[in-house]
Amino acid sequence: MILGVGVAFGFGLGVAMIWFDLPLPAVLLPVLLVELILTFFAAERYALLAWDALGVTSGAITVPFFMAMGLGLASSAPRGSGLAGLGLVIMASVGPVLSLLIVGVVAGRKTPQGRH
Repeated sequence: MILGVGVAFGFGLGVAMIWFDLPLPAVLLPVLLVELILTFFAAERYALLAWDALGVTSGAITVPFFMAMGLGLASSAPRGSGLAGLGLVIMASVGPVLSLLIVGVVAGRKTPQGRH
């Protein structure tokens, strides 16, 4: 369930990026910086699983779906770009990583010392 929440969050960021004509680096780099910082505070098993979750949105069905959604959204956005679909796929991919890292930070705080 947490992966689905992460994909939805990333997809929402991607939609906002397309609609408000934000450059991909301006949205992606802060998210990656937060993920990098959270990696150091998350329990190790969750951190490893989180970075492996990048592959959640790279399936044979999800990539064409997100690309089509991005292109359709870009065509109706005020200043949409043809590369909007790719940005949507990228943002949907970083969402699961962020959500699992947050769970890892919370789980790491509840785990007794030495039992990661």
